[in-house]
Amino acid sequence: VATHRINISRSEALSYKAFFEHFKHLYCHYGRLLVINLVERRDHEKRIGNEYKNLFDLLVKTSRQTQNSQQSSVNHLNERDFIWFDYHEQSRTIKNFTAEQFVQKLFIENVNYPIKERLHQQGFFTWMNGAKYSTQKGVFRMNCIDCLDRTNNVQLTIGSNVLFMQLQALKKQCNSYYISDGLRGMWVKNGDHISRIYTGTGALGQRTDGFILNELFKIRRNYTRKEKFRISIGTWNINGDKNPALGHQYPSILDAWLFHGPDNMSTNLRKPNAIQTNGYLASDYEKSSPDIVAIGFQEICDLTASNIVSKSSSNANRWVENVEDYFKKNYQDTEYILLGMDQLVGVCLAIFIRRDLAPYVKNVGIDTVKTGMGGTLGNKGCVAIRLVLHNTSICFICAHFTAGQNEYSERNKDYKLMMEKLSFQPPSRAIWHDHIFFLGDFNYRLTIPRAQVEYFVRNGSYKELLEYDQLKKELQEKRVFRDFEEGEIRFPPTYKYDIGSDEYDTSEKARTPSYTDRVLWRTTCPNIQIKQLYYGRAEVKTSDHRPVSSIFDADVEICDEKRLYEEYVQLYRRLSPSNALIRYDMVANSIQTKQQIIDEFDLYIKKRYGSDISIVDRFFASNQRYLSLYMFFENGEHVRRVLEPREDQVKYKQEQEYKITLKEFKIRYAKICGQRVYVTNLQSGIYFKKTLIDLNEDVALAERLILFFTDVNQTMDPETINYDLGAYQQPARESLSTNQDIPVTSAVDHDDDSAIANLSQLIHINKHEQAKDDTETDQFVKELFTLCLLDSSYASTRDLNQNDSTTDDLKTDDDTMNSPNSSNNKYRSQLLRLYAKQHIPHRSKNDNYK
Repeated sequence: VATHRINISRSEALSYKAFFEHFKHLYCHYGRLLVINLVERRDHEKRIGNEYKNLFDLLVKTSRQTQNSQQSSVNHLNERDFIWFDYHEQSRTIKNFTAEQFVQKLFIENVNYPIKERLHQQGFFTWMNGAKYSTQKGVFRMNCIDCLDRTNNVQLTIGSNVLFMQLQALKKQCNSYYISDGLRGMWVKNGDHISRIYTGTGALGQRTDGFILNELFKIRRNYTRKEKFRISIGTWNINGDKNPALGHQYPSILDAWLFHGPDNMSTNLRKPNAIQTNGYLASDYEKSSPDIVAIGFQEICDLTASNIVSKSSSNANRWVENVEDYFKKNYQDTEYILLGMDQLVGVCLAIFIRRDLAPYVKNVGIDTVKTGMGGTLGNKGCVAIRLVLHNTSICFICAHFTAGQNEYSERNKDYKLMMEKLSFQPPSRAIWHDHIFFLGDFNYRLTIPRAQVEYFVRNGSYKELLEYDQLKKELQEKRVFRDFEEGEIRFPPTYKYDIGSDEYDTSEKARTPSYTDRVLWRTTCPNIQIKQLYYGRAEVKTSDHRPVSSIFDADVEICDEKRLYEEYVQLYRRLSPSNALIRYDMVANSIQTKQQIIDEFDLYIKKRYGSDISIVDRFFASNQRYLSLYMFFENGEHVRRVLEPREDQVKYKQEQEYKITLKEFKIRYAKICGQRVYVTNLQSGIYFKKTLIDLNEDVALAERLILFFTDVNQTMDPETINYDLGAYQQPARESLSTNQDIPVTSAVDHDDDSAIANLSQLIHINKHEQAKDDTETDQFVKELFTLCLLDSSYASTRDLNQNDSTTDDLKTDDDTMNSPNSSNNKYRSQLLRLYAKQHIPHRSKNDNYK
């Protein structure tokens, strides 16, 4: 890969708990540790390298007190234990060397790096004549990004040095060339196997694990408990965030919109400058500080062509800073940190959490989906942030759907496109989360005339008014937001107001007021539920939309690790054998094809042992005499049933003609040592034996316990456990390297080339939509055209009037590509030509111009 676009979705404060636990495990099990960072010091890799270094420095700072209290033989944790070796940059400085020679000369033998010294300090393990000669006192911890090449080469070279140190200590004389070649071959195979694991292409694993995990999920009430967490959600179309009145109103806006909406519903406002709210409030609502705050914006910057090409994040950063200031002033006993934030042109989503919850948050993921102009531009779309809190997954989606009074079908398509495309790592779709919150400007409209809407609003008849709401109708018909819920709406439509006024749109268009701004939710697990406590709007008049907010109590499952361990062991032993693998041996000279044999075995097993028997995989192995069919079953219970010989033995007693053949068959398969073997035949006359591939179940269980419960068993020799970092302590804010935990992701979208390539067709499509959609698309195209005219002086009249093919429209002159602003010029030239093809007549031979 040429370059890597790094998106750091977790703040330093949020990442530190996982970083600490990882390094605590390393120090506890391996003693002395030297970190070798192999990423580049430039471009995108530099970001991840810097974050890694910052976290290591933070580990050193927070661990000094623990170090001082220990009399450890290691006792060396300091900043010098981190080495940054820019592998790619260093490799450019030397030629005609193999990869191992390069690492040996420029890294291990380089006096600027203490590798040779550390090799002797770390030591190595040797055993000879039944006695231990030396022990290993530490390891090297490699860090990289893209692949295994860099780490493999460095580890191979370090391993070669250690191997020759071992041979020298053991006084072994051998050919160094053959030793190095053999080690290199082993390391290549090791790298290949790790690659298969990393890319998910490994060989067949043991089958019981998935079944055990499924059973554990069914009985999770035995080892989990539920706690309620308060979640506050706000959505607001802020109309470009350009109103100067916002400057001094941030505290009161945030107060009413996000944090004290229920308190401001009363006419007796609790503060003189408080902004009134109105909406639904549950009768059992009790005030408490939020655990999670989700803030969504639409049109946080103007949806101009320049912002679509290169979005502006200044407004988003300003709002985040104001929210952080609000937390500091109003929640002095509770500290909040920014969990994640992202922006797609005008759509922005930021998630804050209580800082004491950071150790229990994992798997934070961020994704965006464009839906503007058929899914190619980001003027419409969504931003999603997901996380796992304790043992419950939560996904927040902030969206801006297609505008227009009658475009509800397009809005339905926007929703479906978002849910299809949203994905996170590890592989997870938005719809798979336990709790999903969907907020934003969905743009669904009311379908009755404006006069009727205003009549219902004056009378407070919101329930009757919502009978004409497009979203309610689409929900009832299950055409959109399937299985989502929306709370009771007890407030007037939130769109469209005259800015600074309580009057709905008084312009020439006189748009019908509508409930465009909504908050919906869905929970997929019946054991954990969500309860809405508040759903209302704040009377903030700085935009043509009123901000909407909602407060929830959401159940979150918290796992008892000790109890889970006990349940796992019980299930494992009950469902053994763990590998669920049976081998069927038969004579290799069968006239049937392998597929015919598989089909007959499947039919035999289903008929004899039950149709519920699940066979998950089959494969053949053969030699000159025998053909072996390996069958993986779903679980150990199915294997035990299939191994049961009684039915087959009864058949042999009844069918005497098989006795001689069966005896001969048993003789041919003599000398079967210690295996459970049963012999029978298929309907076609093929005789076979079935053998359980046994494992040492105690060893297999121990391996899984180490994998799933790393703290249950210490796997290393006690002599190597030399250092303990102590209990985790939340780092002080002043210890962090930055005050702003997470910046908004990069301001330029580099993946819009495909979008530009399709613009000709899309502009043509949207010309048809202009008549139906308040000329929004027409205005957008004009802005694109204006932007191109201002910055694309190289586009001549000759270029515009040529009757090119679509392919030629997307070509860019070499001079243009080499210009200082070639990236933007490329977009502008293509947009200009596409606009010209749609809106400027082509010259024909018969045209006469004055």
